[in-house]
Amino acid sequence: MARKNQQREILVKEQKRKQRRTLLIALGAVLALVLIFLLVQRLNAFTPRSEFVQGKANAPVDVLGFSDYRCSHCADFAINQEPDFLSQYVETGKVRYTFINFPFMAADSMDAAVAATCAAEQDKFWQYQKELFSRYNQANAFLPANLESYAQSLGLDLDKFRTCLASEATLSYINKGMLYAGRLGVSGTPSFVVNGKLVYSNALVQTVEDALAGK
Repeated sequence: MARKNQQREILVKEQKRKQRRTLLIALGAVLALVLIFLLVQRLNAFTPRSEFVQGKANAPVDVLGFSDYRCSHCADFAINQEPDFLSQYVETGKVRYTFINFPFMAADSMDAAVAATCAAEQDKFWQYQKELFSRYNQANAFLPANLESYAQSLGLDLDKFRTCLASEATLSYINKGMLYAGRLGVSGTPSFVVNGKLVYSNALVQTVEDALAGK
């Protein structure tokens, strides 16, 4: 009887040891997944560059705008609506507005986005943006030679511009912006996120007004 009790105790201890080992393995796996998740989040973290931001940091309404330079509605907003929007809401301190490239429509949409980012490095983003949007429907508008021509017309340093065009960091910035857009639910352009709410251009002003009114 004593021997059976002894064997039972040994079996119980062995079972507990296996359970602890299984638990430690499971905890290790969970920890590894958490670390991987945090690493991926860090690698994909996106902070818009200041050159793409207009308005006060403490403005009550935060608006993110996502555009593609081949998008006709984006061009219409940028050329015909954006100036009034900036004047009425951004320059008055009501809105902080951030432009984010979302080049998904065509291969040269990305070329245009890269060039616009390089113009931003020389503090000419908003002017260069208008140049691109004014040519959204021209077949060869975003060829490298033409992108350089727009940069030259705005007085950019072409050597710096070309170096930026070839930089992996430039492309990485745009890709991170696109991943960020995807996490926010953006699937088309122009799209706007107003204090976390995704809307299209036809609802932008009303959504901003509602946010200002606390609705």
